[in-house]
Order: sequence, then structure tokens, then C-alpha cells
Amino acid sequence: MTNTSPQRPSRAHEAPEGVATLRVTLGFVLTFCLGGLLSAGAYVLLCARQEKLRPSGQFSEAQLPLRDRVSEVLQQPYEVAHPRPDAKQRAADSLEHFGWVDRSRGLVRIPVSRAMELMAARHATSLGPGKAAP
Repeated sequence: MTNTSPQRPSRAHEAPEGVATLRVTLGFVLTFCLGGLLSAGAYVLLCARQEKLRPSGQFSEAQLPLRDRVSEVLQQPYEVAHPRPDAKQRAADSLEHFGWVDRSRGLVRIPVSRAMELMAARHATSLGPGKAAP
């Protein structure tokens, strides 16, 4: 008779459950302690620096009077001297006016209405005299 129950794979390479939990706990505790030591060291260094910079321990700035006005910024809308056109305005201008696309290659931009006139004239000449377009 054969045993038909499924066999569990071997876990010889894995650490026992208690050892894995202990590793995680020790890692957390060591990380926490290291963070505390670094914070305490930074605090000690800052205190030493403060003592070096202000040996008397007095902060004379605390006795200064408060300023009446904190800011002198004029808070009102202003007009832009040379406003930049938005994208729609730039696109409309490029369709309605002549301009250079690439001056070094001699490419120019012409208005759409002029381009339509030129294309109509070219099409009329290609059909020949007296023929209408289909």
C-alpha cells in the first residue's frame, strides 16, 4: 500500500520559527538603539557648538524691539509691461501672417488664405483652360 498524503518540502535551509522572530526583534532593537545614539550625539555636538559661539549663554536678540512692519511689499495687482501671447494667439498669428520658418534653408510661412489662392490657381492651370474640377 502506498501513502497518498502530500509530503511537505524539506525546510532544512530555513531557520526555525523562534530563531527568525529573534532575528527580527534583535534587528529592530539594534536599529532603534543606533538611531538613539546618533540623535544623542547630534544633540551633544549642537550644544557644544552653541557654547562655543555664545559662551555667555545669553541671546541679545531677545531684547530687541519688534518691528512695526514686517514687509514692505506692495500688495496690489500690477500690469505686465510686455505680456506674452497665449498659445492660441500664437497659433492664430502663425496662420494669418507671413514669417520665417527656417531662414537658413529659405523656408517661409504664408497665411492660409494666400496658400488657398495659390493652390486654386495651380489646380486651375493643371486642368487646362475651360475645364472644371470634378
